[in-house]
Amino acid sequence: GNLFSGFNHDGWDWNRWPGTTAIRLPLEELKAASFTEMLLTDETYAGGLHLQGENGMFAMKLHEHPKYDDSHRARKSVFMFDDRVIALGSDIKNTDEVHPTETTLFQSYLTREEDPIWVGKEAVTSFPFEERLELTDPMWLMDNKQNGYYVPAGQRIGVHKLRQQSKHQRNGQNTHGNFATAWLDHGTAPQGGKYEYAILIGADPARMQKFTALMEYEEQAPYKVLQQDRNAHIVQDRETGITAYALFEANEAIQHGVVAAVDTPSMVMIRDTNEGLL
Repeated sequence: GNLFSGFNHDGWDWNRWPGTTAIRLPLEELKAASFTEMLLTDETYAGGLHLQGENGMFAMKLHEHPKYDDSHRARKSVFMFDDRVIALGSDIKNTDEVHPTETTLFQSYLTREEDPIWVGKEAVTSFPFEERLELTDPMWLMDNKQNGYYVPAGQRIGVHKLRQQSKHQRNGQNTHGNFATAWLDHGTAPQGGKYEYAILIGADPARMQKFTALMEYEEQAPYKVLQQDRNAHIVQDRETGITAYALFEANEAIQHGVVAAVDTPSMVMIRDTNEGLL
């Protein structure tokens, strides 16, 4: 699996599944009470949608099970346009004042310590490597699987190349492995936390540089976030002409595009074509 996905069991940080927003706990506290534990959330809004089988989205209301931390909630969405993925989070909150809440961008196994990742225009071949950044400007990263990450300003980011220590999922034995990992840090006990990032699949540094530059210009931005709050995540993609809506609540006055209102939480994708509206 690690050849393509970046997953490798030994040394895998179970707190940091890519794309998840989670409270980062010490390994001892992550252990489930029973091997077959399957806890269900009380939120029903979760699912996916596609437009003509080519572009898609996923959205959910995240609410952790009371057995572990009833206070942990978030609204999350992922929009997929061709080879671009836009990920949004809002209303991230919990009452854990000890452990940080994080959204993981990537956790990718390193077959060799010197395998490069890119952090803000620099190829990092050194190992170990660790950096924390407060973004006053947008920046981009690349993992070792040719995925590029565009991260807008105003967010806190952590990135490392380290030998990670972990536990075996079946017997709890110690494991270790070398990984490149990046995450957004929402701090402890966040209230109304949010994030935004875009992933470019099969990227290279020149493409990431260009994408980041274009995002600075309203008329040329590859995508636009029209709304990102408790009620809705709405994104417009320039190249495909698609507007995608994660509507978390009933809404009588949606102010973006042709979708005027929904009477129940919904997911909608629309595209204007010569033949009319899809």
